[in-house]
Amino acid sequence: MIRWSAIPFVRIFIACAAGIGCHELFLRGTWLPSSYIGLVWLVVLLLWFYSRKNAARSLRYLFGIVFMLSIGLVGILRRQSTEAIFQENHLYTSKTPIDFYKGILVDDPAEKTNTWAFDVQVTAIRSGDSLLRKTGLVQVYLKKDSATTANLSALKYGTVLWIHGSPEEIRPLRNPGGFDFKQYMARKGIHFQDYVTFNDVLLAGSDPPNRLVSVSMGWRRELLHVLKEYLPDVRERGIAEALILGQKDEIDIEQRRAYAAAGAMHILAVSGLHVGIIYMILAFLLKPLEKRKYGKLVRFIILFASLWGFALITGMSASVLRAVTMFSIVMVAEGLGRKTNIYNSLALAAFLLLLYDPNFLFHVGYQLSFLAVLGIVYLQPFLYRQWAAPHWLLDRIWAITCVSLAAQLATGPLSMYYFNQFPSWFLLSNLLVIPAAFLILSTGVALFAVHYVSSFLAGVIAFMLKWMVFGLNWFVEFIEQLPASQIFPISFSSAQTWLLYGALLLMLFWWQSRDYRWFQYMAACLLLFVLSKGLFVADKHQKRELVIYEMTGYTAMDYQEGGKVFHYFDEAFKQEERLFNLNVRPHLIQQGTMIPFVSHADNWLPQTVLIEDTLVAIKVGSLKVFHLLNPLPKRKAFSEPLAADLLIVSNQSFWPTDLGKYFAPEEIVFDGTSRFNYLSRTSKALQTASVKVYVIPWEGAYVRDLREREL
Repeated sequence: MIRWSAIPFVRIFIACAAGIGCHELFLRGTWLPSSYIGLVWLVVLLLWFYSRKNAARSLRYLFGIVFMLSIGLVGILRRQSTEAIFQENHLYTSKTPIDFYKGILVDDPAEKTNTWAFDVQVTAIRSGDSLLRKTGLVQVYLKKDSATTANLSALKYGTVLWIHGSPEEIRPLRNPGGFDFKQYMARKGIHFQDYVTFNDVLLAGSDPPNRLVSVSMGWRRELLHVLKEYLPDVRERGIAEALILGQKDEIDIEQRRAYAAAGAMHILAVSGLHVGIIYMILAFLLKPLEKRKYGKLVRFIILFASLWGFALITGMSASVLRAVTMFSIVMVAEGLGRKTNIYNSLALAAFLLLLYDPNFLFHVGYQLSFLAVLGIVYLQPFLYRQWAAPHWLLDRIWAITCVSLAAQLATGPLSMYYFNQFPSWFLLSNLLVIPAAFLILSTGVALFAVHYVSSFLAGVIAFMLKWMVFGLNWFVEFIEQLPASQIFPISFSSAQTWLLYGALLLMLFWWQSRDYRWFQYMAACLLLFVLSKGLFVADKHQKRELVIYEMTGYTAMDYQEGGKVFHYFDEAFKQEERLFNLNVRPHLIQQGTMIPFVSHADNWLPQTVLIEDTLVAIKVGSLKVFHLLNPLPKRKAFSEPLAADLLIVSNQSFWPTDLGKYFAPEEIVFDGTSRFNYLSRTSKALQTASVKVYVIPWEGAYVRDLREREL
């Protein structure tokens, strides 16, 4: 039986999270006056005063229910306050054309393949001769060129810029099953993006929004410079920067893939593991202070300031904020001489973070970090007790194994839901990865400490750090090469993920209590999971769906029938594996069907080349499809217009005069290879014709269920 009185903040966190979720599901775009919360809290106070004089249990229950509802309302209003449509003078609600905009960098530039990316907090815009106060975040992509390289050092947190251009609203999800970048950025408060060159940028001084953050960012730049000085090899330096400072810009795709396959990506995202290591190092070094007068207070202040300084230096990610907040709560409770309940501390940290930013609830890092800690706190002791190791070394190995297993069990279903894969050898990899993370972070802290004291000693420590990271990279790549290093692809719906978590919890309740009822409930959850997957597979085998993907400059089409996928790509797209992984693969994974990028001939849709490099006829199930790649040759004539269910147009190759003369389609689809002006003119001209027109660059991917055609 759960004693809720011992963990009050668990209930408060659940109520607040429920309020935020309620707003997300049902109340987005709806304004609730903040006076509502005043009325609810007035009722709470009245019930509290009355319940003190009246001991009736029903009244106490009523007070508890109203109090939880009030916390839920706090969550709703806090989430509402982050919506751009309710913020005065926000760019999101502004219809004023923009010639220039003024803003402040709120982070340091991050290096991309062809650009430098940074976020700008807009403070004003210029429209014609008018200067207007505006607000809003814009993600700016600055093209790499000689001018950018020469002035890059001037671009840092707090730099004030005038930028010539008009930010564009981030486009919504364009392809089925893909990553919704617009929603992801909106939950970070960013609704616009802009692509510029340095010629469009005017530096206008420095005005950091937060002096403390400015100082901490300066520290991080200095520490990154130290690592660059002592670790010239980018493969070692990139991992060291990520593990020690949370900076992952220099990790290449192959390294990311290797760490993901080995189940070791968590050490590259600065989190509770790293904060715990920092805490242990400092607590050990500061232990002698406890024997001095006011030593405990000094020790607390140094620990508290150091942990929050580490959070600032590493970018204030949700996982670091969670860990630092929880450690701070524990330290404050110890300083006051009070016992702390780890679940209560964890819930309080989660609640405070939601008050700080309610969108944290939807961040993957926030969800996974709290689940990992919950798993370690709840599951690790339970698993550890299942076997008594006969030797101290085996005992240490078993303890680390239990930590890894507990964290993986707690985060596994959610990780598979988000990332569609599972690392098979995570137990083996974490036996070395977790101790290695401790050694590398400790050595990195030592390097920073002695760098300004002795260059010789710093060189020795840097040599050790280099080979530690080299060894870690080698081990991770070795794990990646093992047979079946990862299970991929895995496709779960959100409901199926909840069923897996339900089955896991019920299994634990049954194991601990040996009550057969819990086993029955667990079996019911698993049965529902299997049935839902079975229904999905049955639907997949009945599905007959055509998808033409939205991609600038390319044509890509899939047809799914009988559980198989057939596709049609233009020749240029066949060389673009990155675009395939970004735009096509997510939909295939979502549908539970996976094909390699280079497929066998029987995966291609039947096609006939009617005119070389110009016209292709494609058989798509019961549809007759033509793909017009380029304009027809001059004076080309057909005996009669080509009838088709669908005409796909590429490269500005179709004109309204061609309708009825060369083609007689039921529907015309313009893919992402044509220019905007052409699409605008042509679509307007075709509006008067009795043919349907679908413009993919405007409306997103073309998806058609062919089963409807047969009804």
